[in-house]
Amino acid sequence: MSNPTEQPQQTATCECGCGKPTNPAKRFIQGHNNRKLAVNVFWAKVKLPQDLKNECWEWPTKEKSYRRHGRLNYGRIYVGGRERKAHVFSYELHRGPVPKGLELDHLCRNPRCVNPNHLEAVPHKVNLLRGDTITAKYARRTHCPKGHEFAGSNLVLKKGGERRCKMCKRAADAKYRRSKGIKIRNFKNKEL
Repeated sequence: MSNPTEQPQQTATCECGCGKPTNPAKRFIQGHNNRKLAVNVFWAKVKLPQDLKNECWEWPTKEKSYRRHGRLNYGRIYVGGRERKAHVFSYELHRGPVPKGLELDHLCRNPRCVNPNHLEAVPHKVNLLRGDTITAKYARRTHCPKGHEFAGSNLVLKKGGERRCKMCKRAADAKYRRSKGIKIRNFKNKEL
C-alpha cells in the first residue's frame, strides 16, 4: 500500500519541443536549451515562400561562403556551440533523426534549400548517382564516345567497375601494335 501522505511525482516535458519527460524543476533536458535557441534562430533566418510545401525554403548565406572552391555550399547553423548543416537540422526538426547509414538528398537540387519536403534520406551511392557529379554522368552513359553501345558482347568491365567498349579497345590495341611494329600471329593466317 502506498502512503497517503506521499504526493504523486510530477513530470513535465522538455521545453525545446522534443517531448521528452523532464523534472518539473528544470525546463530543459541537459543541453536542450541550446536546441530551443537554435530553433528560434532557424525560423528567424529561413526565407519562407508563399507555397510552403512545394517551393524551396532558402537559407541565407554570404556569397563568399556560398561558393567555395567553385562548388555550392550548404547553409550552416550553430547548435550547442557546434556547426551543423542547416538542411540536416531542418530535417531532424520536422521528421526526426536521419537514419543511420543514410544521408540527405536534395530532390530540388538546391543546396540552400531547407524544406523537409525536398529532402530524402538515401544511401550515399543513390545520392551520388542522382546528382550532377562525374560519377553520375558516367553511370548514365549508354554509349562510348565513338557511339558504340555499352551492352552485350561489346561491354568490358574492369576491376573498379569501369565500363569499356570492346570495339574501341581492340582498335586502340591495334593502333598501338602498328606504332610499335608488333605483329600478332593468328593460328589460321600466321600473321595479321
